[in-house]
Amino acid sequence: MTELEALKEIISKPKWYVPDMESVGKSTHRVTALRIMNGTAGLEARKRFFEAFGYKYETNVVKNEKP
Repeated sequence: MTELEALKEIISKPKWYVPDMESVGKSTHRVTALRIMNGTAGLEARKRFFEAFGYKYETNVVKNEKP
């Protein structure tokens, strides 16, 4: 699943920006979601965002082989 697919899944739910009652009033999830959409969110911010909603965030690095 790509970041944008997961993000669309998250924001499709009502009140998605409040994953639990502890974060009411101090949530920055809306701002982070916008930064992810715009491509300006840092790696750690993206990781924290998706993990807050129960996703496991992984990155893959693949070396290009020269022919």
